[in-house]
Amino acid sequence: MKKTGRAAFGIGIVLAVLAVFTASAAADNVVYFDPDPSCAAPGETITVTLWLNHSDGVAAFDVDIYYDPAVVDITDATPGILPAMWLNVDHGTYRTIGGWSSDYHDVPPGVHVLANLTLVANESGTCALTS
Repeated sequence: MKKTGRAAFGIGIVLAVLAVFTASAAADNVVYFDPDPSCAAPGETITVTLWLNHSDGVAAFDVDIYYDPAVVDITDATPGILPAMWLNVDHGTYRTIGGWSSDYHDVPPGVHVLANLTLVANESGTCALTS
């Protein structure tokens, strides 16, 4: 499943925010970004949500999100459905995020927010977020 949303935030940078990976357990567990793609002018801040659509039990996740820091910076990541033991580490060209369920039990199947990412456009260009 690929979900596409569009939002225009100005002229300048185009972020090719693509579906980045499939959860390892089953083909029907999908993680994706929304909006996909996004646009922002240099200096502008946008929020991109990392979503999980799953039918299997999920109690934890972690992911490395790669980007081009000349074009965009991921300045923050806040937790969604898995907020315990929240991990948010910037490595310069990628950011590691992750978390566990608060009670260490699986969250119910469905569509859930894993994280909200705050991005700042640095210069004109295209930058894919990948994992």
